[in-house]
Amino acid sequence: VDSEGNEYMGARRNATDTYKEIHLIGSKGMLSGSIDGLLVAKKVGYILELKTMKHEDWVELDAPLSEHRIRTCLYLHMMKYKKDLGIEVDTSKGFVIYTTKGFGHRGSGGRSGAYTPYKVFEVNYDKSSIQHLLDIEKEYATHVKADTFPDIEYGTFSKKCTQCMYKIDCNKIGD
Repeated sequence: VDSEGNEYMGARRNATDTYKEIHLIGSKGMLSGSIDGLLVAKKVGYILELKTMKHEDWVELDAPLSEHRIRTCLYLHMMKYKKDLGIEVDTSKGFVIYTTKGFGHRGSGGRSGAYTPYKVFEVNYDKSSIQHLLDIEKEYATHVKADTFPDIEYGTFSKKCTQCMYKIDCNKIGD
């Protein structure tokens, strides 16, 4: 809480503001992450994903990048299991906020004069966009509980498997 009574979680405006990192864990305990910020407005929290990018990319940005949209949806999903914040958090939408490293460049990209260094995009929760990740979490949790290895999908993961610390233990991998 700052000196003006505004609440911020996950980010501080100055040294006297309160800071609390918010760590999230999925329902199966296999997914985790920490949100960049939680904006509290009218006693309701909204998840913030904060990103900085090169000015050239920022100028062209007209929607959140897919990896940031998916990450925000994962955070919204995991927030449903976070019960110890003491405030209501809206899990139907979050925000991805981009800022440019080139703030102050005037006239770039046909612009002249001052402009805001931020672009804000609302991301609505979409379970279908993260379902494949939730399925992987569920399968992984099953294998952890059973103390077994999952079947290996050759192709996409084969290079990663050759670098895996469990390569010797895994009977699916040869030399």
